[in-house]
Amino acid sequence: MRAPVSPSIMHRRTIAIRNHSGSPSAYYLFAEVPQRNGPTDLDSIDDLQTWRCVYQASPLVSYPNGSATFVVPDSYVAVCGSGKTPPSIGNRIFSGDWKSIILASEKSKGSRLRMTMPAGKEATFDSEAAPENDIAGESAFAISVDTSFSLPNPLAFPFVGYGALNPYNSDEMIPLVVYEAQPAATFVFIPSGKWIVTGGVVEPHALIPADSADGHAVVVEFPSLSSTSAEIIHDEKGELTCRYL
Repeated sequence: MRAPVSPSIMHRRTIAIRNHSGSPSAYYLFAEVPQRNGPTDLDSIDDLQTWRCVYQASPLVSYPNGSATFVVPDSYVAVCGSGKTPPSIGNRIFSGDWKSIILASEKSKGSRLRMTMPAGKEATFDSEAAPENDIAGESAFAISVDTSFSLPNPLAFPFVGYGALNPYNSDEMIPLVVYEAQPAATFVFIPSGKWIVTGGVVEPHALIPADSADGHAVVVEFPSLSSTSAEIIHDEKGELTCRYL
Protein backbone atom coordinates (compact mmCIF):
# COMPACT_ATOMS: atom_id res chain seq x y z
CA MET A 1 0.00 0.00 0.00
CA ARG A 2 1.35 3.43 -0.94
CA ALA A 3 2.45 5.57 1.98
CA PRO A 4 0.54 8.85 2.37
CA VAL A 5 2.00 11.90 0.67
CA SER A 6 4.08 13.78 3.21
CA PRO A 7 3.07 17.31 4.25
CA SER A 8 6.27 18.72 2.73
CA ILE A 9 5.23 17.46 -0.71
CA MET A 10 1.86 19.13 -0.27
CA HIS A 11 3.34 22.58 0.40
CA ARG A 12 2.36 24.81 -2.51
CA ARG A 13 3.14 28.13 -4.10
CA THR A 14 1.21 29.96 -6.79
CA ILE A 15 2.12 31.69 -10.04
CA ALA A 16 -0.59 33.93 -11.53
CA ILE A 17 -0.36 35.06 -15.18
CA ARG A 18 -2.24 38.21 -16.26
CA ASN A 19 -2.95 38.47 -19.98
CA HIS A 20 -2.54 42.07 -21.13
CA SER A 21 -1.15 41.06 -24.51
CA GLY A 22 -4.08 42.10 -26.69
CA SER A 23 -5.09 38.60 -27.79
CA PRO A 24 -6.12 35.29 -26.18
CA SER A 25 -3.08 33.31 -25.00
CA ALA A 26 -2.40 29.96 -23.37
CA TYR A 27 0.50 29.29 -21.01
CA TYR A 28 2.37 26.33 -19.62
CA LEU A 29 4.79 25.60 -16.79
CA PHE A 30 7.83 23.32 -16.58
CA ALA A 31 10.96 22.94 -14.47
CA GLU A 32 14.43 24.25 -15.24
CA VAL A 33 17.08 21.57 -15.80
CA PRO A 34 20.37 22.07 -13.91
CA GLN A 35 23.46 21.29 -15.99
CA ARG A 36 24.78 18.61 -13.62
CA ASN A 37 21.86 16.22 -14.07
CA GLY A 38 22.50 13.01 -15.92
CA PRO A 39 24.37 9.71 -16.13
CA THR A 40 27.60 9.54 -14.15
CA ASP A 41 29.45 6.37 -15.00
CA LEU A 42 29.04 5.51 -18.68
CA ASP A 43 30.87 7.91 -20.99
CA SER A 44 29.10 6.52 -24.04
CA ILE A 45 25.74 7.88 -22.86
CA ASP A 46 26.83 11.31 -21.72
CA ASP A 47 25.02 12.76 -24.75
CA LEU A 48 21.65 11.25 -23.85
CA GLN A 49 18.80 13.64 -24.52
CA THR A 50 17.38 15.28 -21.42
CA TRP A 51 13.61 15.65 -21.56
CA ARG A 52 11.42 18.03 -19.64
CA CYS A 53 7.70 17.42 -19.14
CA VAL A 54 5.00 20.05 -19.05
CA TYR A 55 3.87 20.24 -15.43
CA GLN A 56 0.75 22.37 -15.86
CA ALA A 57 -0.96 24.12 -18.79
CA SER A 58 -3.75 26.63 -19.09
CA PRO A 59 -6.57 26.93 -21.61
CA LEU A 60 -6.72 30.05 -23.79
CA VAL A 61 -6.84 33.05 -21.46
CA SER A 62 -8.90 36.07 -22.50
CA TYR A 63 -7.67 39.66 -22.46
CA PRO A 64 -7.35 42.27 -21.04
CA ASN A 65 -8.69 40.93 -17.74
CA GLY A 66 -8.06 37.19 -18.07
CA SER A 67 -5.67 35.27 -15.88
CA ALA A 68 -4.39 31.77 -15.20
CA THR A 69 -2.88 30.34 -12.03
CA PHE A 70 -0.33 27.56 -11.66
CA VAL A 71 0.31 25.79 -8.37
CA VAL A 72 3.87 24.57 -7.75
CA PRO A 73 5.41 22.44 -4.98
CA ASP A 74 8.68 23.04 -3.18
CA SER A 75 9.73 19.38 -3.06
CA TYR A 76 10.19 16.51 -5.48
CA VAL A 77 9.97 12.73 -5.81
CA ALA A 78 11.89 10.17 -7.85
CA VAL A 79 9.89 8.81 -10.79
CA CYS A 80 10.27 6.02 -13.31
CA GLY A 81 8.06 4.47 -15.93
CA SER A 82 7.67 2.85 -19.31
CA GLY A 83 6.53 5.02 -22.18
CA LYS A 84 4.85 3.16 -25.03
CA THR A 85 6.62 5.07 -27.81
CA PRO A 86 10.11 6.55 -28.21
CA PRO A 87 10.39 10.07 -26.80
CA SER A 88 9.54 12.92 -29.15
CA ILE A 89 8.29 16.46 -28.80
CA GLY A 90 4.67 16.51 -27.67
CA ASN A 91 4.49 12.83 -26.68
CA ARG A 92 3.07 12.41 -23.18
CA ILE A 93 4.56 10.18 -20.49
CA PHE A 94 3.20 9.16 -17.11
CA SER A 95 4.90 7.97 -13.93
CA GLY A 96 4.64 4.23 -13.43
CA ASP A 97 6.17 4.41 -9.96
CA TRP A 98 7.50 7.03 -7.57
CA LYS A 99 9.27 7.26 -4.25
CA SER A 100 9.99 9.99 -1.75
CA ILE A 101 13.63 11.09 -1.67
CA ILE A 102 16.20 12.73 0.58
CA LEU A 103 18.24 15.43 -1.14
CA ALA A 104 21.87 15.65 -0.05
CA SER A 105 22.84 18.48 2.28
CA GLU A 106 25.65 19.41 4.65
CA LYS A 107 24.00 17.25 7.30
CA SER A 108 23.08 14.16 5.30
CA LYS A 109 23.68 12.34 2.03
CA GLY A 110 21.05 11.94 -0.64
CA SER A 111 18.94 8.95 -1.59
CA ARG A 112 19.99 6.29 -4.10
CA LEU A 113 17.11 4.26 -5.52
CA ARG A 114 17.21 1.25 -7.86
CA MET A 115 15.03 0.98 -10.94
CA THR A 116 14.18 -2.41 -12.43
CA MET A 117 12.11 -3.64 -15.39
CA PRO A 118 11.92 -7.46 -15.59
CA ALA A 119 10.58 -8.98 -18.80
CA GLY A 120 6.89 -8.32 -19.27
CA LYS A 121 6.64 -5.83 -16.43
CA GLU A 122 6.51 -2.05 -16.12
CA ALA A 123 9.50 -0.10 -14.85
CA THR A 124 9.40 0.20 -11.05
CA PHE A 125 11.63 1.00 -8.13
CA ASP A 126 12.94 -2.23 -6.63
CA SER A 127 11.08 -2.74 -3.36
CA GLU A 128 13.48 -5.50 -2.33
CA ALA A 129 16.62 -3.36 -2.63
CA ALA A 130 17.84 -2.02 0.68
CA PRO A 131 17.49 1.77 0.82
CA GLU A 132 20.76 3.66 0.46
CA ASN A 133 21.63 7.22 1.31
CA ASP A 134 25.14 7.64 -0.08
CA ILE A 135 24.92 10.49 -2.63
CA ALA A 136 27.00 13.58 -1.96
CA GLY A 137 26.57 16.98 -3.60
CA GLU A 138 24.21 19.76 -2.59
CA SER A 139 20.55 18.83 -3.23
CA ALA A 140 21.46 15.64 -5.15
CA PHE A 141 19.92 12.19 -5.27
CA ALA A 142 20.48 9.25 -7.63
CA ILE A 143 18.73 6.43 -9.43
CA SER A 144 20.73 3.32 -10.34
CA VAL A 145 19.35 1.13 -13.11
CA ASP A 146 19.78 -2.65 -12.89
CA THR A 147 20.38 -5.09 -15.75
CA SER A 148 16.94 -6.72 -15.84
CA PHE A 149 16.33 -5.41 -19.38
CA SER A 150 18.30 -4.51 -22.49
CA LEU A 151 18.04 -1.82 -25.15
CA PRO A 152 16.55 -1.27 -27.59
CA ASN A 153 13.36 -2.50 -26.01
CA PRO A 154 10.58 -2.99 -28.59
CA LEU A 155 7.83 -2.82 -25.98
CA ALA A 156 8.71 0.24 -23.91
CA PHE A 157 10.70 3.43 -23.47
CA PRO A 158 11.93 3.03 -19.87
CA PHE A 159 12.74 6.30 -18.15
CA VAL A 160 14.02 7.63 -14.82
CA GLY A 161 13.94 11.12 -13.39
CA TYR A 162 12.18 13.30 -10.90
CA GLY A 163 8.71 14.74 -10.69
CA ALA A 164 6.22 16.46 -8.44
CA LEU A 165 2.73 16.02 -7.10
CA ASN A 166 -0.17 16.91 -9.37
CA PRO A 167 -1.76 19.67 -7.26
CA TYR A 168 -5.23 18.62 -8.47
CA ASN A 169 -4.82 14.86 -7.98
CA SER A 170 -3.01 13.63 -4.89
CA ASP A 171 -2.65 10.14 -6.40
CA GLU A 172 -0.54 11.32 -9.35
CA MET A 173 3.08 12.38 -9.66
CA ILE A 174 3.91 14.22 -12.88
CA PRO A 175 7.40 13.71 -14.37
CA LEU A 176 9.43 16.91 -14.65
CA VAL A 177 12.89 15.85 -15.91
CA VAL A 178 13.63 12.41 -17.35
CA TYR A 179 16.22 10.36 -19.23
CA GLU A 180 15.87 7.09 -21.07
CA ALA A 181 16.97 4.48 -18.53
CA GLN A 182 20.21 2.70 -19.46
CA PRO A 183 21.04 -0.71 -17.95
CA ALA A 184 23.82 -0.60 -15.34
CA ALA A 185 23.92 3.22 -15.35
CA THR A 186 23.54 5.58 -12.42
CA PHE A 187 21.79 8.92 -12.92
CA VAL A 188 22.38 11.77 -10.51
CA PHE A 189 19.69 14.44 -10.29
CA ILE A 190 19.83 17.88 -8.70
CA PRO A 191 16.33 19.34 -8.85
CA SER A 192 16.20 23.05 -9.44
CA GLY A 193 13.97 25.43 -7.53
CA LYS A 194 13.43 27.39 -10.75
CA TRP A 195 10.30 27.17 -12.90
CA ILE A 196 9.73 28.43 -16.43
CA VAL A 197 6.50 29.90 -17.78
CA THR A 198 5.98 30.44 -21.49
CA GLY A 199 3.14 30.76 -23.97
CA GLY A 200 1.66 27.99 -26.11
CA VAL A 201 -1.03 25.35 -26.36
CA VAL A 202 0.21 22.03 -24.94
CA GLU A 203 -0.97 19.34 -22.54
CA PRO A 204 0.46 18.37 -19.14
CA HIS A 205 2.90 15.43 -19.37
CA ALA A 206 4.02 16.50 -22.88
CA LEU A 207 7.75 16.14 -23.56
CA ILE A 208 10.00 19.10 -24.39
CA PRO A 209 13.74 18.75 -25.18
CA ALA A 210 15.81 20.35 -22.44
CA ASP A 211 18.05 22.06 -25.00
CA SER A 212 15.18 23.70 -26.90
CA ALA A 213 14.91 27.49 -26.93
CA ASP A 214 12.31 28.78 -24.49
CA GLY A 215 11.41 31.83 -26.63
CA HIS A 216 9.28 34.35 -24.80
CA ALA A 217 9.62 32.79 -21.37
CA VAL A 218 10.21 33.93 -17.83
CA VAL A 219 12.04 32.14 -15.03
CA VAL A 220 10.33 32.04 -11.65
CA GLU A 221 12.51 31.46 -8.61
CA PHE A 222 10.87 32.23 -5.30
CA PRO A 223 13.38 34.35 -3.36
CA SER A 224 12.76 32.88 0.10
CA LEU A 225 10.95 30.11 1.93
CA SER A 226 8.31 32.59 3.05
CA SER A 227 7.63 33.75 -0.51
CA THR A 228 4.58 31.92 -1.82
CA SER A 229 3.13 34.03 -4.66
CA ALA A 230 4.42 35.30 -7.99
CA GLU A 231 2.65 37.35 -10.63
CA ILE A 232 3.54 37.38 -14.33
CA ILE A 233 2.37 40.11 -16.69
CA HIS A 234 2.08 39.24 -20.40
CA ASP A 235 2.27 42.70 -21.98
CA GLU A 236 1.29 44.14 -25.38
CA LYS A 237 4.82 43.58 -26.71
CA GLY A 238 4.57 39.87 -25.98
CA GLU A 239 7.03 40.02 -23.09
CA LEU A 240 6.57 38.17 -19.81
CA THR A 241 7.76 39.85 -16.61
CA CYS A 242 7.60 38.46 -13.09
CA ARG A 243 7.30 40.00 -9.64
CA TYR A 244 6.96 38.37 -6.22
CA LEU A 245 4.13 39.27 -3.88
